[in-house]
Amino acid sequence: MRRSPRELDPNAQPQDGGGVGQWGFAERADDDAAEAAGTRGAGRSRGSRGDRSERAPKERTPLIVWILAGLGAVAAVVSIVGALRPETALNWVWPAGIGLFLGGGAWVVAALRGARKWPGVLAAVLCVAGIAAPVTTATVQRAELEAQAQALVQDEDDEAAGDDFNESAVASDLPGLVAGAVPAGTGVDVGKLRVVVQKVDLQATDAVATDDPQAPAPEGRYVTATVEVGNRSDAAISPGTDLTYELIAGDGTRVDALTCGAQLQDSPVLAADLPAGQTGTYNVCFDVPAELNDDAVLESSAVRVADALASDRSAGFWSAG
Repeated sequence: MRRSPRELDPNAQPQDGGGVGQWGFAERADDDAAEAAGTRGAGRSRGSRGDRSERAPKERTPLIVWILAGLGAVAAVVSIVGALRPETALNWVWPAGIGLFLGGGAWVVAALRGARKWPGVLAAVLCVAGIAAPVTTATVQRAELEAQAQALVQDEDDEAAGDDFNESAVASDLPGLVAGAVPAGTGVDVGKLRVVVQKVDLQATDAVATDDPQAPAPEGRYVTATVEVGNRSDAAISPGTDLTYELIAGDGTRVDALTCGAQLQDSPVLAADLPAGQTGTYNVCFDVPAELNDDAVLESSAVRVADALASDRSAGFWSAG
């Protein structure tokens, strides 16, 4: 039988306080309660840590996400590579546009599946660069062409003719030369070159807009001419600077091809040098001003192609009508 401290030691002094606490029972009860509370707290703490450690893992990236993102990245690379050729740069914007759609699709699928979204994001970023590259290249190229047009708007064959050249006398001869122009398709010797204006399109505004969607609106209308040049000299020539191209009305009014802001395929300004003994075909554009924008006026005009390097003012005239 368990005895109380009083029975074991009748002379023992009671502790502070009354009741069971005076023999230390309350202190033992407090210690037991604290230990039990600590045990419960530790259990809760371990449970909280267990909850935090049991987070749901990311889903494995679905194959469709990789396929969409990969196709988008390939489309972006195609646009960037296409931008390396300035004359056709804008024609390669559409692959990157499609790629941007595919990259966005990869991101959406990954978000719905709870998978990683970075493949779609990376493909979309590449496609944005693929769109920006052709646009930037075309913008720079257009600025260069405009600067060149401003620098060369002066008639280059005037300088080649020397100080004895009489501009007034040539201007007065132009109406007669236009009237005597040969039909399109006729070959004419221009210096050491054999030149043929194969055809003239007096209603080329829609065709120019199709060829160059970024072309500015014409003052009146666009006229184009397809010109074949055979180099019979012993040196390479530049079809963009060694030859001049003009559309001349019946009254002698000139329209220089350098004032055309459209960027056509096979433009002589963008073409490489033509080696000796070879033949090249080029598309020349004229921005006809509003005062000449009349069918009758243009049908009675002529396309003039001149050798800017020939001192004898060698040129050919082909009927535009």
